[in-house]
Amino acid sequence: HYDHKWNMLSIRYRKLNPLCEDCAKHGRVKPCEEVHHIVPIKEDPSRLHDWSNLVALCKFCHGMRHKQASL
Repeated sequence: HYDHKWNMLSIRYRKLNPLCEDCAKHGRVKPCEEVHHIVPIKEDPSRLHDWSNLVALCKFCHGMRHKQASL
């Protein structure tokens, strides 16, 4: 389900949000490397391109979000 529209949205989101949002909450400055869906696409596929469902994260924080979601 990740398509060209998603790739363009992800690039645009990272350009406008160049820092990891989770790191920023803890006083760290790390570049954004990935875009995460807050509500997983498998739970609500209609939110794939929903800007309000996105968060800019570094790879570490992205992995932590997925690890926490599986607990």
